Amino acid sequence: MLDKQLEARLQDAQVSIIGSMLIDDRCIGDVLANVSLDDFPSGVYRSIFDTMRLLFTSGRPVDPVIVLDAMQGGKELGNCIRQCMEVTPTAANVLEYCRILRELSRVSRLQEIGLALTSASSLDEAGKLVAQANGLLVDRSGLKIMDAQALMLDFYRRMQEERKPEYIRTGFSPIDEKTYLELGDMVGIGAAPSTGKTAFALQWAARLSQKYRVGFYSLETNAAKAADRLVAQLSGTPLGDIKQRRFTDEQWARIGDASSIFAQGKFEHIQASSMSATDIVSTALSKRHQVVIVDYIQLVGSSDREKHSSLEVVTNTSMVLHQAAQTHGILVVALSQLSRPEKKDGKPLKPDMHSFRESGQIEQDLDVAMLLYLSDPDDYTGSRICKIGKNKEGRKGEVELDFDGTIQRFTLAKPNTAAQLAAEGKKAQQRNRQTGQYQQQTFVPETGEDKALPF
Repeated sequence: MLDKQLEARLQDAQVSIIGSMLIDDRCIGDVLANVSLDDFPSGVYRSIFDTMRLLFTSGRPVDPVIVLDAMQGGKELGNCIRQCMEVTPTAANVLEYCRILRELSRVSRLQEIGLALTSASSLDEAGKLVAQANGLLVDRSGLKIMDAQALMLDFYRRMQEERKPEYIRTGFSPIDEKTYLELGDMVGIGAAPSTGKTAFALQWAARLSQKYRVGFYSLETNAAKAADRLVAQLSGTPLGDIKQRRFTDEQWARIGDASSIFAQGKFEHIQASSMSATDIVSTALSKRHQVVIVDYIQLVGSSDREKHSSLEVVTNTSMVLHQAAQTHGILVVALSQLSRPEKKDGKPLKPDMHSFRESGQIEQDLDVAMLLYLSDPDDYTGSRICKIGKNKEGRKGEVELDFDGTIQRFTLAKPNTAAQLAAEGKKAQQRNRQTGQYQQQTFVPETGEDKALPF
């Protein structure tokens, strides 16, 4: 049962909106773009609003007589409609009435959820109610419509801003130069087992946590193991020494420096085994995570107790995470297993977008897809290739990375000077053949590594 004061305020907001729509039908389109039928509690005002909505969307005129006739109402309903018009002096403030109604309707639904929680008979039922509450607590901007003129005015405004846009960086300049990642994007990192995808994700998470609130949802690696890998990465201490608790004074000093910097960040490790996609989104909203990293997507559970195939669960998980990214402005990084590669002439083929295991939905939902694989399929100590297989806002391509498994750290691969010289030499020869001139060439290899951070 609603609080009496809240109930009265809800009624006032509903009356003002309906009255505005009846005294000035030019505002009906704006109202329908800002509130929905769900914002009106059950009752006569909900029925009146629904009738006007249906009349307007079907192209029919909306006035008191037509509304009353469509509802087949009598004298009592006619008096209610007349009262809405009489207490609303002007439709000029209708958008403010809409804002008030949206806010009050969320509060009333939260109260209803609170009452339902007191009678929940299982954790599963309670969890679903909490997820609904978290969704209501997030302030959504609602439907945004911009005409052609508004789009162009906004474009010129953005282009004239002195401050350049800041995109989310991975720490590897060749990757960052191709991608323009922002909050609200969904990124996939696909790799076969033992390629280093968790280490890659942890390294990125540590970097992002210095600026963003990061939630690392692990369905495979517990908190202690994640901490061991992070300390190895950040301090350059061999993971084997950490596992055996065998440190030199110099290592302890490096660990102290690295851990103190990392501890100032906004990183949270969530042991997510048995969590569903809905559970992950609910937790992310309650913890206000700006970056959500899921390791890995094929291990995410079903949101109900019904038995579903792996394909169905992964498909639903991808859709839920993608919707959360767009709706709530979260950067979602979904790690994924890749299917076993096909072979040609006895050698495995390079992975592509179809390699994402279990579901084609993943490749559809991603804004950026990174495929991580061994440069030499037979050498796990060798370099890795980070292939950008999908990129909605930039270029695709491949970036070679060295992976030091001893300290669980990725770095840009050192350029092959001989190969670089040969390639540059061929280009120079081609230019000289065209111009007829031969000149001495100077080559300066560029690594493009980010020197600002220790990882």
